[in-house]
Amino acid sequence: MQQDIKQLTVILDGVDVSDPSQEKIASDRFIEEMKKTITFQQTTMLL
Repeated sequence: MQQDIKQLTVILDGVDVSDPSQEKIASDRFIEEMKKTITFQQTTMLL
């Protein structure tokens, strides 16, 4: 069984991931993008 491999690109404008205080912001943005991607894939599968 072959699985499709998708690339997810998250844009982190102005976030310095080496700064611990901004690492959470970057993480939150990534999680939000993952949720959108998963929702989109589920919607697409229903069509």
